[in-house]
Amino acid sequence: MSLQLGELANEPFVIGSEDTFSSFRTLVFDLCRTADFFPKVIQEVSNSNGIFGLIAAGAGVTLYSGSAHAVRRSGVVVKMLSDVKQRIPIYAAWLDDHRSPTLRTFLELLNAGPWPTTRSVAPDQRFARKPV
Repeated sequence: MSLQLGELANEPFVIGSEDTFSSFRTLVFDLCRTADFFPKVIQEVSNSNGIFGLIAAGAGVTLYSGSAHAVRRSGVVVKMLSDVKQRIPIYAAWLDDHRSPTLRTFLELLNAGPWPTTRSVAPDQRFARKPV
């Protein structure tokens, strides 16, 4: 079962702090503005464990990336927002002159994955991933 973002308009929000979640906060505020509300932020936390701990304690709700489905914490329910189609781009970076076997394996996995990439990569190339 899913929700629409606007259904959360009157809920208290727990969000990541500006110093560690600045880009994601911008996305959250933009999404909420699109749904015609501004979140009532009651607590800002510097890490994910703190966010989900406060959610489990009943402090409020949060918006989080799809990786929240992996969170297994008693009392926390994760639901998809049916009206949010925004995707978060993810990038990989490494030192240009780094040539370890581990890096080579990592790049092979990136190239083999089901996600769209801007181009195939090798240790002497830069990798950029398109939003999925």
